[in-house]
Amino acid sequence: MPGTNISVAFALFLQLFTVSYNVDAATIAGFMAADVLLTLAVVLLMYKCASRPRAKDRDRGDRLYMNVRKNINS
Repeated sequence: MPGTNISVAFALFLQLFTVSYNVDAATIAGFMAADVLLTLAVVLLMYKCASRPRAKDRDRGDRLYMNVRKNINS
């Protein structure tokens, strides 16, 4: 049969590269909690950096650019 070579190779691959670990549920819960805390810290840091006012943005409001016409009627 043509599929037997692939299945034998796959079985050999599984036998050579499969490693079994015994991990306690508390260890997994600890990794999950650390992941949530680290993700929250990154999100808060990015929010703080993105919401900070910049000096350049404050000074741009009173400029008159060459391609903008001044309102003569007012």
